[in-house]
Amino acid sequence: LVALRTEQMTMTAFQLEGVELAARLTDARFPAQLRVAAAVPAEPNNVDPRTSLRGPQGAENEAVLRRVIAEIGGAELPPLEFARRATAWLRARHAYALSVRLPPGAGRDDIVRWLDSNEPGFCEYFAGALTVLCRAAGHPARVVAGFHGGVLNGFENYYMVRNSDAHAWVEVHDGKAAWVRHDPTPGAVAGEAGAGAAAVRQEQDSSWSARVDSLRILWYRRIVNFDSRAQLQMFDQVKTLTTESGQALRQRFDAWSKDVKAWLQQPWDWARAGRSAGYAAAALVAAVAGLRLLRWGWSRWRGWGGRDAPDPVRQAAGRWLRRLRRSDRADATVVADLQRLRFGRRETWPEPRAVFRRARRERNRKAGKA
Repeated sequence: LVALRTEQMTMTAFQLEGVELAARLTDARFPAQLRVAAAVPAEPNNVDPRTSLRGPQGAENEAVLRRVIAEIGGAELPPLEFARRATAWLRARHAYALSVRLPPGAGRDDIVRWLDSNEPGFCEYFAGALTVLCRAAGHPARVVAGFHGGVLNGFENYYMVRNSDAHAWVEVHDGKAAWVRHDPTPGAVAGEAGAGAAAVRQEQDSSWSARVDSLRILWYRRIVNFDSRAQLQMFDQVKTLTTESGQALRQRFDAWSKDVKAWLQQPWDWARAGRSAGYAAAALVAAVAGLRLLRWGWSRWRGWGGRDAPDPVRQAAGRWLRRLRRSDRADATVVADLQRLRFGRRETWPEPRAVFRRARRERNRKAGKA
């Protein structure tokens, strides 16, 4: 993973083994680590396995966390119930947005300042805030960064995961022998119920883009990740196939040339010339009609049926963002809603038509001032 930073590639293919996709991850050793940590006095250089990293320090940060924990229901709640209520508390106070503005507050931690405000945030803010709250209440928790989503390639039976699927969530220890997934980001389904629903839903992509992607994977499997012997064997197979295909094509072309030559050497009269001209005109009309039909079908597919066709809502939001960017001091709420429509997940969208009406009023207001 460290070497990937210097790798000049637009795609990386790798294989994972022993992946556990359930929302509950069994960890039998962690309770023993907790008991050992409780028996050994804490030292400055020791890492407490209950937290892995130290939380926000200082009187101001601790006062905010104590107040928020009391609003949630208190540290006496069971770990999973506390995580559920903390998730509801965060979603009630904060909306989802890709652009985040931290409120001022010298001396306080960034995450503490954000969770104590009403500012929107993206998945890393929600995951970090939930982890800090759980740890401050005495419940072990950790942030998990990875990918949420992807589709199954219908040709090579693997998951295609893109940068737009990047996500962050939280795992909270249940106090017994397992870590349980919680996703506090608005629009996500937290806990084991969401994992069950995701396991049932398995999207499969069999489009042409998936076919091209499968060919790229084959290139990495057969060439990049193979040794020199396997590569030579594959090159020999490709060379043999190409040679045989070329020979068959030349034989077919020679036979077709002889047939055309024999046809041209036959006696010509006005009736034969008329029939030939009619056949040529019909072939030309059929070719033109076929090309027009292909262009019409291509435009319809790109506009309606293509899986990778541009989303009209996202396109419209991008146009409004460019228009408002040329205005000075555009309304931040309108800009945030437009950014959510342009870049955010569909389940976090506000009502698009209402946002576009507000953007139009904002543009007209700026034009009137000018």
